Amino acid sequence: MDPSEDSNFDRLIAAMRAGSQEAEEKFVATYGPHVRRFVRRSLDPRLRRQIDSDDLIQSVWGAVFEVRERLYTLNRPADVIRYLVRAARNRIIDRYRRHVRAQGSGKDRLQPRSLEDLHCRGTIPAKEPSPSHAAAAMELLMRLQEPSNNPQPEVVRRYVLGQNFAEIAEAMGRHPDDVRRLFRQFIREFRRD
Repeated sequence: MDPSEDSNFDRLIAAMRAGSQEAEEKFVATYGPHVRRFVRRSLDPRLRRQIDSDDLIQSVWGAVFEVRERLYTLNRPADVIRYLVRAARNRIIDRYRRHVRAQGSGKDRLQPRSLEDLHCRGTIPAKEPSPSHAAAAMELLMRLQEPSNNPQPEVVRRYVLGQNFAEIAEAMGRHPDDVRRLFRQFIREFRRD
């Protein structure tokens, strides 16, 4: 890490400790994307329909700033990210438990996700993608945006945007097995090209 980043981090934390509203806003702007990414990736798609992820993110920030003194003990940005992800994970688990209690014993209850599944996946930025991965992603993106009568790109586009096969099937008026087949067929053809 660049020494100037360390000093910027230290100044930001010091300003927050001194009560600067501007520093808190900068803190949220800097670390908010990590919280948002974790919440959106961790929240079960079926639960997204009942729980607004923005409300969940707001509650994470509320909990974090309720005990803001803990932030002042963190020494590096990576520590802050781990702390925020842990806070977000705890909020997701709490909301999930409340949702399950409210659902009662219905047979459509969501199955719990393991804590391992909720644990920090994808929250700390990985290495930059290789040029070949970036080119493949760009090619896929371009292909998904091409107008076509073929339903495959629409299935993949909806899947990439976070819908599951049942949701895609319902939106497109198709059977879920047909949607899965179209998805697999598109991926096979894309890999061959």
